[in-house]
Amino acid sequence: MPDNMDQALHKWLDGLAQPKGNDIGIPANHPLAGADVVSGYPDDDAIEDGFLIDITQEVNDVAKCRVKRWLMSRALFEAVLVPKAEKVGERDGEPTLDVRKALVPLLEAFQQAVNKAGAAENEYWWFDVGLAEQVKACHDGHGRITLCFPSDD
Repeated sequence: MPDNMDQALHKWLDGLAQPKGNDIGIPANHPLAGADVVSGYPDDDAIEDGFLIDITQEVNDVAKCRVKRWLMSRALFEAVLVPKAEKVGERDGEPTLDVRKALVPLLEAFQQAVNKAGAAENEYWWFDVGLAEQVKACHDGHGRITLCFPSDD
């Protein structure tokens, strides 16, 4: 009986195991894979806060991809898609935009970067869209690709 009590006491004192970077999807060869996770910022929170935009439906409409989730930083969205988007209406005094046609060149540049990388597994791909910064595309290995500028990290 004392052994069980001792184990329970140590479990309570030690608390839950500290999650590591690889526990939250950071690739094993990344420098932060073994680091303790101090806090997290889930995608859904970043979308709600406006830092990320979920473009999954639009990408699926254009490219018929099998990726579960496509996300884009707001800065990249406003720099690349908004200027080339079609205004299709208005809602609450703001224009409603269709970005599907504007996505095509971006997705083509992404595809070229993936093809150039070849068969090697990559966590990140870099490609140019004619702006001051290159675009960084990263995947989490679980069906999510995020497109952003390196300065958005």
